[in-house]
Amino acid sequence: MPDWSKLEQLGGLTLLRLLECSDRILDLSKVNFVPFEDNEPLISITDGTIFSKIITKEDMSQVSMFLAPSGITGSSVGIDPELNFKSIKNFKYSSNMTTDPVFQFERVYGNMEIIRGSKKRRFSP
Repeated sequence: MPDWSKLEQLGGLTLLRLLECSDRILDLSKVNFVPFEDNEPLISITDGTIFSKIITKEDMSQVSMFLAPSGITGSSVGIDPELNFKSIKNFKYSSNMTTDPVFQFERVYGNMEIIRGSKKRRFSP
């Protein structure tokens, strides 16, 4: 994996099937997410890609995030990453893990959707 801590600008980030990252920290703390063409900034980490911690700026109000650490149809093995942001535009979380995630953010400006196994919860402002 590259050293993400030096990256300063991104339109979006998609990471999938990176199973060997489970003990690693994804440091995006210096990244300014900016729209690219017609696409709004999005962080998508799915299909078994697991980080112990994802570090971003506290204000992610212009960025959407989709996390599926154990895969949408994957096993129940994995961990929920520690997240440090306080606000985000849209947040979607999907996992088959047996423990409930603990998220510390304070504001979702758009939609929040949490899918645990076959249970689906949707929250709108």
